[in-house]
Amino acid sequence: MSDSVHNATPLAPKGSVGNARHAAHGLQTEQRVGIAFVVEAVGATPTATVTIQGLKLGGDPAVAGDWVDIAYVDADSTLAASKAAIVVTAVGRTVKYLDGTALRFFESIAVNVTANTNVTFSANAYGE
Repeated sequence: MSDSVHNATPLAPKGSVGNARHAAHGLQTEQRVGIAFVVEAVGATPTATVTIQGLKLGGDPAVAGDWVDIAYVDADSTLAASKAAIVVTAVGRTVKYLDGTALRFFESIAVNVTANTNVTFSANAYGE
């Protein structure tokens, strides 16, 4: 994916570590949105859990309860949307596409990383 063609917006910068909800991105004009979560490096017994979240309309980004998990589909899926947490354990790129953005929208999106043990990562949102 070329960042200039797909309007990449950083969610988590390269070299991110730890557990946190990372840099939300406004979705007001985006119809199709993909999230790329990249595990850049791992240490001993690596694992991290990632959810893709949306900020409810009128929500406060600082209030955890104003964020909801967003359904996504895989690149090779036509119907099977999921809100399940994504578990990563090795270096590589995981890409998910938000489901239903033509029917509903959120003020912002984010990747929420929890249970991170020895994983260094970055994440981008792509929209068109």
